Amino acid sequence: WVCSESVTTPEAIGAGASGNLDPAVSADRARRWKELGFPDRPYGSVLVVGDSLGEGMRLAGLSKKLSAAGFSSTINVRVGRPTTEALSVLRANAKNHYALVVVETGTNDGGNSESYRKAIETTLKLYDVPILWIPPHLKRFDNFDRVAQEYAASEPRLHIVDWDPALAAHPAWIGGDGIHLTMTGYAAMADLTVASVTAAG
Repeated sequence: WVCSESVTTPEAIGAGASGNLDPAVSADRARRWKELGFPDRPYGSVLVVGDSLGEGMRLAGLSKKLSAAGFSSTINVRVGRPTTEALSVLRANAKNHYALVVVETGTNDGGNSESYRKAIETTLKLYDVPILWIPPHLKRFDNFDRVAQEYAASEPRLHIVDWDPALAAHPAWIGGDGIHLTMTGYAAMADLTVASVTAAG
C-alpha cells in the first residue's frame, strides 16, 4: 500500500516551532532561494519519496517536524518500495514545482551500483532543485552509499543524509530485524532529515 500525505497550508511556509508565520524566516528563505536561481519555485515546498523507512519517519511525525521548521510537504512512501518504483513516483511529480526533494531508497534493491547511480542521475535531471538522498543504512549496501557520496562530490545540488553515524552511536534505535528502526529511531532520523532539509533549503 502507498501512503501519501500532504501538509501544504500557507502557514507552513516560514512557520516557526509554534506554527505561526514568521515573516523574517519567509523573507530570508525567499531571498536565498532567489540567489540560487529558482525565483519561480515555492521555496518552502518539500517532496519526500521513500520506502518503509520513510513510512517510519512519517509515523514519527515527519510532516509536522517539517512544518515546524517552516516547510510544507508532500510525503509519498510505501512499504517494500524498490528504487525503480521510487523513480516512477518522482517522474509523476516532476511537473510540480517543489523547492527541494528528499529521496530515501535502496533497501529493497538487489545491490546493483550502476542502477543506483542511474537513479540518482535521473532524479537530478527531473528536478533542478536541491536533492537530499538517503542511502540504506545496512552494511550490505555500502556500495550504494559510496555511489551517492561520489556523485555528490561533483554535483552541488546533491546532498547525502548519512544515518550511519547516529545509528552506530545508538544501536538501540535499530529494530530486531536489523533493517527497520524503533519509533525512537525513526523520530531521531526524522529530526536529522529535517535538519538536513533546513541546511540545504
